[in-house]
Amino acid sequence: MNALGQNAMEGCQLPSGYILFSEAIHRLEMSMWGNRPRAISLQQFKQELKKHGEQKLRVGFGPWRQRAGRCLTQAAVKGTLAVYLAHQEEGSPICTLVPPSVVKRLILSRGYLRDRAIRPSLKAFKGDEALFKLLGAGLLVVAESEFCQWKEAEYNKGRWPSQRSRSKHGEGRPTKQTESLRNAVLARVHDGVWRSTQSINSLRRLLIDSGRDDVPSADTLARLIDKMHEETGDSDLRRVKRAGRATK
Repeated sequence: MNALGQNAMEGCQLPSGYILFSEAIHRLEMSMWGNRPRAISLQQFKQELKKHGEQKLRVGFGPWRQRAGRCLTQAAVKGTLAVYLAHQEEGSPICTLVPPSVVKRLILSRGYLRDRAIRPSLKAFKGDEALFKLLGAGLLVVAESEFCQWKEAEYNKGRWPSQRSRSKHGEGRPTKQTESLRNAVLARVHDGVWRSTQSINSLRRLLIDSGRDDVPSADTLARLIDKMHEETGDSDLRRVKRAGRATK
């Protein structure tokens, strides 16, 4: 769970036409998961906040936000979406472009950039002390118009969870992660027939024994379970990843 709360720029003014990197992540998250029901754990947390009178706090679901944040960060690193540094100069807010080569050197938190740049050592900036200090004083932002254009281009690829029904009808091999299979898995989980602490192979056998002829491989079934947990936040679908064997 991720409580967004007060943003890092409260009390400061951004140049017109720019939004904080965190705000861009939030907007992308809402688009990526737009028509999906709120995660179960998020619904429960919201209800608890309401009981205690905390109704104005903006709360996001961690896995959804992380996926959106990593997507936006990758775009910044590749240079497909420009990132700027908002800072003060002679009392006025201005924005300076941060080259992708510099963005690539910044330290990530949970796989994505934050409003306050987490800088590596000065040595990593090859002695560029001015840029190093500037990143420590400013905030990472994107131009709102450029972000909207980039987001539209991403939407047109049809790969977001909110576009799942759309992606089924594209070209290529049909997906084995069908809605019918999802419902069959959920039925066995909620009936207590299978738990996420059990092996994927045991779930696969249950599905096969029920007479289904569309049961995919164990690896595909595992990916489906992980995707369903990410989309719903249902703790009953959370698999504990086992550490691999150490090799000598």
